[in-house]
Amino acid sequence: MKTVSDVLDALLALYTAPGTWTRQGVLRDDAGREVAWDLEAALYRVAGDPEEDGISDDEAARRQALVSGTFEACGVELMALNDAARRQGAVVAVLQAGRAHVAA
Repeated sequence: MKTVSDVLDALLALYTAPGTWTRQGVLRDDAGREVAWDLEAALYRVAGDPEEDGISDDEAARRQALVSGTFEACGVELMALNDAARRQGAVVAVLQAGRAHVAA
């Protein structure tokens, strides 16, 4: 079972390479491969979308707890951060702070 630490580690791994964060949705290359994600898309990619059709109520609750716990660890509403951020480094810094908070 994933934890908030697992989610933050996966988000940080996803945003390791420059250009893998975008402010809007998912970007694809010419071959159709996903190459950049906004925070919502990245978070749901890692934790799962709690509103996905066909999942059980228990699974939806588990996913929502991971999403909420990630917000709480970072100390911000991540979707608002995504909209306000101008650089991938700012997003990564908030995720790193959240990871450090969970580890403390």
